Amino acid sequence: MVGMEGAILLIAIVCFLLGAFIRNFLLVLLGLGLLIGYPILNGTTDILGFWGGVINQILVQGIANALQQAFSSLVNWISSSIGGFFGGIWDSITGFFGWMGSGISGFFGGVWDSITGFFGGVSDWFSGIFGG
Repeated sequence: MVGMEGAILLIAIVCFLLGAFIRNFLLVLLGLGLLIGYPILNGTTDILGFWGGVINQILVQGIANALQQAFSSLVNWISSSIGGFFGGIWDSITGFFGWMGSGISGFFGGVWDSITGFFGGVSDWFSGIFGG
């Protein structure tokens, strides 16, 4: 019900202030009538307590929602920033080790090919001499 009461409070305040600003007595009375009459029609005589409760609920809900959204946005920003930072570092590390692995593999592959080529040539030489 706070939505309806909040809207009536806003209308009452706008009517009162606008009436006071343009010196229209009927708008001032309409604003005061809404501020006083609405709580009485809802069964309360504590007019200040009624509107104080409405204002308190509106402010508390608004502040709580704003804080929740701000905290959620901050957490999302931090997680995306940190994730991007560490993701970039991880990509650099894996890229370096991938490059090193291919370089080492290529080097030892060449050494192995030279060794097997040499012994394969020796083997062919011996089989040519003794095999005949």
